[in-house]
Amino acid sequence: MDERLLRLPFEFDENDKLGSWDVLLSEDAIKDMRQLESASVINAVIKELVHISSGAWDKHGLRDVQSDAAPVYEVKLFDNLTILWQVDCGFSVRSNRFMQLVKIWAVTANQEQVNKKSENISMVYQFCNAAHMHRCTVQQAGNRGIILPKVFDDEEEMVTKYTSEVNMDEEKLLEVHKMLITNKFTPLSKVNVQKIYFIIHYTIA
Repeated sequence: MDERLLRLPFEFDENDKLGSWDVLLSEDAIKDMRQLESASVINAVIKELVHISSGAWDKHGLRDVQSDAAPVYEVKLFDNLTILWQVDCGFSVRSNRFMQLVKIWAVTANQEQVNKKSENISMVYQFCNAAHMHRCTVQQAGNRGIILPKVFDDEEEMVTKYTSEVNMDEEKLLEVHKMLITNKFTPLSKVNVQKIYFIIHYTIA
């Protein structure tokens, strides 16, 4: 059996053709992608995700800011399909270190869903301390305007303190809890792309 078929979802190799940025897919984003109409559409989405991983954001027109409260951006594709993504930081299983990374929150043509998710991300950032906000700030580095992720020395530097001094109703607090605690993210890799392709082909068939 081809040993590549035995790779775990979070394993990477040179065939993944990813750039410096880890791209993490939220549970909602994966659900969105599984509902896409065809393989050609998901091909276009994957191409944009690879562009995001490259760090050539200005070159590919990827930095259309959606929110002033958090580093959240959106990419508009055909038929109003939108990729909503955020710069955050955490542990990279690909690089085995703590660094900035990209979280994909939605891949949808439903603008109401995009607005709601952006609002939820902004709520989350009301609980974050200034140090975390600073860690998520992007900076331009490298050649040809490529934006590189910041790398942090150790886990202690990554610790985020959340404040409880935010006045929110229970429904909004539950949304914040879901995004901070219960939401699971899956790293973008060739293995995961193949899984999504399989589900789409199986559904269409």
